[in-house]
Amino acid sequence: MYKKEGLKEIISRPPFTPVFPIGRKNFFLGLLLIAVIAFALNFGLSVLFGGINFFISTAIGVVFSYVMAMWYTKRFLDIKATTNTKVFLIVFFILILLLNILTYIQTGMMAELRAFSDYIVMNGLDALGGAPDVSATTEMYAVPVSIARAIIGIPLLLFVLFLLFKKGSKVENSVIENK
Repeated sequence: MYKKEGLKEIISRPPFTPVFPIGRKNFFLGLLLIAVIAFALNFGLSVLFGGINFFISTAIGVVFSYVMAMWYTKRFLDIKATTNTKVFLIVFFILILLLNILTYIQTGMMAELRAFSDYIVMNGLDALGGAPDVSATTEMYAVPVSIARAIIGIPLLLFVLFLLFKKGSKVENSVIENK
């Protein structure tokens, strides 16, 4: 019988790395569930607390980055059972957390650019005649942040698609040893 590994079992083994693989179907359903929960939690808290939710968003980002990295690791264990789970988990946690941070920064920059363009449209001004300036930070970092987000996000997306479509080894009753 295939043993299930829940959050309680993972947390009870420092450094909190999974040892049981999951299949493609459970991986897909888990991704959908994690995304819906993270979105609903972040949306609900942003409505509840308004603009002062930076620390709450940061905490949610860290927790869900770890959960996603752990989920990727569990799926990759089904594809390649000899994976060094600690290194894999740490690398993907850092990449996903960095992607979340860049997304948060880019969202703020886009809000500023939208406010700037709305001001121009509402007041019938052109970009040279009396409109407030976009901050120097937004002008200087908008493109590099977008490029960095694409450099990290596109390979992560391709890797998730690989995890989703690659057939696993169907390891039954085995525990992958953490290296």
